Amino acid sequence: MFIYKKFIRAFNSNDFKYAAYLLKNSVVLRLYIYLIHPNLLARFFSCLLHDSKGYFFYNKKILHKLIYRKRNSKIYFNDLFHICLMSGNQLDLAKLFSKNTITLSKINQFLYFLSINDLIKAYDIYQILYYSVIPYKVIIYEGNQNFLNSIRKRKLIVLSDKFIGDEIRYSRLYCLIFNMLKKQGAYEIVFTCNNRIYNSLKKNYNYNFICIDSNSIDNINNNNKSVIEQFLSKNKAEYIIPIFSCLRALLDFYLVKDKESLTYLSNKESFFQPIMSYNYKVENVGLLKNKYKIIGLCWRSMFNNWQRTLNSFNVSDFEFLFKLENIKIVICQYDVLTEDELNFLSRFKDNVILIEELNQKDDIDGTFYLYSKLDYMISCPSYPSDVSGVLGIKTLICSKVYISSYFSDNKGNHAFFGEHVKVKKVDNCQNLKDIVISFINQ
Repeated sequence: MFIYKKFIRAFNSNDFKYAAYLLKNSVVLRLYIYLIHPNLLARFFSCLLHDSKGYFFYNKKILHKLIYRKRNSKIYFNDLFHICLMSGNQLDLAKLFSKNTITLSKINQFLYFLSINDLIKAYDIYQILYYSVIPYKVIIYEGNQNFLNSIRKRKLIVLSDKFIGDEIRYSRLYCLIFNMLKKQGAYEIVFTCNNRIYNSLKKNYNYNFICIDSNSIDNINNNNKSVIEQFLSKNKAEYIIPIFSCLRALLDFYLVKDKESLTYLSNKESFFQPIMSYNYKVENVGLLKNKYKIIGLCWRSMFNNWQRTLNSFNVSDFEFLFKLENIKIVICQYDVLTEDELNFLSRFKDNVILIEELNQKDDIDGTFYLYSKLDYMISCPSYPSDVSGVLGIKTLICSKVYISSYFSDNKGNHAFFGEHVKVKKVDNCQNLKDIVISFINQ
C-alpha cells in the first residue's frame, strides 16, 4: 500500500509532521493500521503528539483515547506506557502501572521507578531485566547477607556493560564499587572493559582491567556455561558480578535511597584525566580557549530506532548557537554526517571545528583528549555526554521527552555525574535557545 509506505518512511525518519499529516488526512491509512497493525497503534499514533519541529507535547485528548482503548496486546500496552513516560504525566503512568504489571516490560518498569525517584526498586528490576534466571557462577545482589557470603575471600570479575557510553558512565563509580567490595571481604577484584577504553581506565584507576568483547558479555548473560568456565579459568577467578548488581549493592552499602543522595555521592568522585593523544588540530582547539568559548555539540544519536530518534535534534535547531560571537563549535557527532548536515555546517565554517581525522566512535583516547579541551558540551542523550561527564566538563543534556530527566535529581543534576552535568527537557525551538544560552552564560 503506497500511502502506508510513505507513512512508515516519514515515521522512521523522524518526520512526524508529515507522518501526522498523512494520518489525519487519510481514512484509508487509519483503517489499514487498525486492521493490519493493531498492536502498533500507540506507536504510530504517537506522531500526533509532536509539533512541526518534532518536539513532544502533552495532548490529554489524544493520549486518553489511546489509554482507554481496550486492547489486550503486550506491544500496544508497552508502547502506550512508553509514550506516557515521554509525556511525564505521573497520573497517567500510575494509572497504567496499576493496571497490568505482568505485561509491562522490565525496561518500562525500570524507567517508571526512576521517574518516581525509587532507585532501590529501579535497580532491583534492572537486575531481572538481564537475569530472569541467574547464570552459572554469576552473583546477583539479593540482600546484604547473601551478598557477603558470596564474595568474601574470593576473586571477583566485575562485568562491564556492553555499550561503551554506559560503561563510561558507570566507570564514574568504580572507586566506590571497589572500596565496597573490598570492605565486604573480596580479596581480589578485576574489572572488564571494552578494549577501546582500556588505556584510559588504566591511566585513571590503579585497578586490574581485562578486555572483553560484547559477544562474550552476551554469552555470559545468556548463561553459556562453557564460555563462563573458560573465562573464569583463563583469568583465575571464582565468580562474576555484573556492574548493575554492584550498583544495586552500592545503594544499600552507602544508604542511597534517591537520586539526590546519588548525586551527592557522585560529586565526591574525581574526574578522568585524558591520555595525551597528539593531533595538531586538537592542540589548536586548546590554544583557542584564550579567545573563545569552546563548545562541543552533538545533536543526534547514531542509533536509528523509535526511542532514540524521539530524543534527537536536527543540527538546524542549533542555528542560533552558530551565530553567536566569540565561540567555536567542535562537532562531536560521532558517526557519518549527512550531506544536508555538511551543507548546513559549511554556512558557518568560521565558527565550526570539524576534525575528520579523529574517529570519535572508535578512538576513545583521542576523543577524551579532544573533549578535555572543551569549555562546554551540549548534547542529546548520547555517548558524547557520557565522555564529557566523566571528564568534568560542564555538560548540558537536552531532551525532547521526559525520559532522560528521570536520571537527574530534582535540581536537574545528572545523578551519576553530579552537579556539572545538567539534564533539561526541551519543549520547542525557542525553549531550546533559552536553555542553551542560559547554560553557556552562567
